[in-house]
Amino acid sequence: MEEYSILGGNVRPSNYDIELTPDLVKFAYSGKETVSVAIAKPTKSISMNSKEIKIKSAYVSSGKSKQRARVSYDSKRETVTFSFSNAISGKAELELSFTGIHNDNMCGFYRSYYYKGSEKRYMLSSHFESTSARNAFPCFDEPSFKATFNISMVIDKGLEAVSNMPVRGVKDMSASKKRVSFETTPKMSTYLVYLGVGKYDRVSGNLGKLKISVLTVPGKGKDAHIALDYAKRFIAFYQKYFGIDYPMPKVDLLAIPDFAAGAMENWGAITFREVALLCNSDSSLKIRRYIADVVAHELAHQWFGDLVTMKWWNDLWLNESFATFMSFKARDHEFPEWHAYEDFISDNIGQALVQDQLKATHPINVDVKTPGEIDALFDAISYQKGASVLNMVNDYVGEAAFRKGLNMYLKAHAYSNAAKEDLWDSLEKASKALGSGKRINYMIDRWVTKAGYPELRVSRKGSSISVKQNRSFLSKRMHSKDIWPVPVHYKLSKGSTGFMLIDKPAASISASDTQWAKLNFGQKGVYRVLYGEDMLTSLGIAAAAKKLLGIDSWGILNDLFYLVRSGRMALNQYVAYISKYMFDAGTPASLLLSEQLNFLYSLCYYESFSTGLKNAKQRFAELKYSELGWQTRPNDTPQERDLRNSTISSLGVAEFAPVVGKSNALFARIIAGKKVNPDIHAGIYVAAAWNGNAATFDKLVRLYKRTESQEEKRSILVALGMQKSPALIKKAFELSLSNEVRMQDSFIIPSIIAGSPTGRNYIWPWIRENWHYLMKKYPTTTLMLGRYVDSLSLQSDPAVRKEIAAFFANRKNMRDDIKKSVPKVLEKIDANIEFMKTNS
Repeated sequence: MEEYSILGGNVRPSNYDIELTPDLVKFAYSGKETVSVAIAKPTKSISMNSKEIKIKSAYVSSGKSKQRARVSYDSKRETVTFSFSNAISGKAELELSFTGIHNDNMCGFYRSYYYKGSEKRYMLSSHFESTSARNAFPCFDEPSFKATFNISMVIDKGLEAVSNMPVRGVKDMSASKKRVSFETTPKMSTYLVYLGVGKYDRVSGNLGKLKISVLTVPGKGKDAHIALDYAKRFIAFYQKYFGIDYPMPKVDLLAIPDFAAGAMENWGAITFREVALLCNSDSSLKIRRYIADVVAHELAHQWFGDLVTMKWWNDLWLNESFATFMSFKARDHEFPEWHAYEDFISDNIGQALVQDQLKATHPINVDVKTPGEIDALFDAISYQKGASVLNMVNDYVGEAAFRKGLNMYLKAHAYSNAAKEDLWDSLEKASKALGSGKRINYMIDRWVTKAGYPELRVSRKGSSISVKQNRSFLSKRMHSKDIWPVPVHYKLSKGSTGFMLIDKPAASISASDTQWAKLNFGQKGVYRVLYGEDMLTSLGIAAAAKKLLGIDSWGILNDLFYLVRSGRMALNQYVAYISKYMFDAGTPASLLLSEQLNFLYSLCYYESFSTGLKNAKQRFAELKYSELGWQTRPNDTPQERDLRNSTISSLGVAEFAPVVGKSNALFARIIAGKKVNPDIHAGIYVAAAWNGNAATFDKLVRLYKRTESQEEKRSILVALGMQKSPALIKKAFELSLSNEVRMQDSFIIPSIIAGSPTGRNYIWPWIRENWHYLMKKYPTTTLMLGRYVDSLSLQSDPAVRKEIAAFFANRKNMRDDIKKSVPKVLEKIDANIEFMKTNS
């Protein structure tokens, strides 16, 4: 399926003229709308998308005739149909009046709250991706129906209105009301429209003639300056890289207190969670890097997604994969000292390999129809795998051809829609123009349209190295002979490097007189490399001797963990290998090893066979503790600063006395309002919570309520989920669903409990008991219900697995947005069960 439409193609919009009159007391609004359309064939009805909107009147005009339209709703299809007596064709206008509500579900034209002192205040914001513009006004809510928009809002004189374009004019309507109208937008899709009303702090700057502003709730403008600087730098980078100026006359970045997504690329008015936009010099470097990542991601969308938009949601990756990949490029260019590629392989390639090794995965390009199916696409495949494949393609075709191809693609489809083949054709043309004979279409098609990825099985065969490929699965009981065109960089011990494209089941590399060979050298490829025992040992020796970069040690370690995680390697073999070769492999390998050991520690916490694992985890953490200490060193990389925090947290959970004592002392300093290294706050909170009691829990809750920093709030919620006492675990669950925790953050505590050593046995009974409440609390558009399903993935009891499968087999417990999550979780539980069998 290349393009799907509920509405069909007979009627197409060209312009919307919309006036909304919101009410921040009653949380309802009225609207007037004129939609200019072009009708290909005569018709007596026009259908549009509409949800939670009540039509008050409807007229259709064509030429000199004007007819009153009858209104009928289809709630299942989320449409409204306007029927009239005389058929019309050609140009026409729909004139509508309607009412809607400002819900608190963080979709549509919704309400959000904040506090000014002790006073609770409200603001309005919108979130329309993927199918929620229809919650705000009747529209053709599909990405291919691009049109221009004339937007105006009638609001209180003490408030400000924000939309995609600059304000065109302000007109007094009464003593208390004003009408704010905005300039006409370029052609754009409905999901990119933005509507905002409230009081704002505004911090602004300019990049040439382009005005860039960061808007916050009153009192938080002081935390907007770093994000403003990032925005200036990244827009300048993208303008140069793409060869196209920023497409809008202004850009606003708005920090919204209640926001389900991390951020949203509304054209010219980008919205963010506060934690993804606001920080200051007292914030951790980790949160500043995160904010840079999100800002760069959303700004990349202003070209990829906004200027050029996919025809249908099956090509969502054209938006999200590119924004994810370009964010890395922008950060790496502007902040080379951050070592962004180390973060990229961990956050993107690593996650892609984990999520795409399941039978229940899906291709990057996938058929979807319903809103729930569309929402479920916003996952690690569309983001992380897609970005990882683009990184591999960039490496394969070369930077010059890749950049030229993107420029050709954007210019050819500006203010319009595109499909995956359009991108492939542009890259192929660019590659040929630069003298390359590489088959770009052939390669990308297989990586984008096929689910999964290959694993290369590598062994010595005399003076050569044998390479065999097949599809990689988490379950060792699954097999497939699928093959991919695999671009392979390799390095031999004597220092020589090479490249080959393997597109057959087997290949070989000449490697006489070499001690070791590292395939996927530089970790550019989206595949695993599984070495024979002698080759793996040789690579371990090379890694321990620092003959490999930390990135390549990361690759060896990542693929090794796959073997033990899936039950293909015994736990004691894994422990012996990492203890001998990987404790001093450098970043990002050390960060990955810390994550692996923490995962296995939680999975095996009550198992008698885990003694060796626990001892290795302790030795590794104490080694890093002795190296890193508590304070940032002058030459620390960002990844070493992350590892310091992870080490404190790990040793706190291990109840290592020196760390517990110091953490408690530093926690007391934070409570007293004194400064402590912000990079290690999160680790301190976990150590204090795990080794604390009910009084510690209450102190954390009070600190949570007191702090204005969203970074701190999230770190505290994580700590509140790390409890040993059943009574405190119950108390943490209760807090997560209380009004003290915003809906966007309410899943944090349960997900941490689910992954903690002592909490994972409590998560399934709690989810089962609260499931129908959770289904009601989180509409599909929040993308949050699946997080609760995902939290079950650490279960390892066959009886619990059977209960979970039976529970979700009941249609009353299932919804479109979690249909893909449930089989994935069951596969992961099966792998846990297999792991237990292998090692017990």
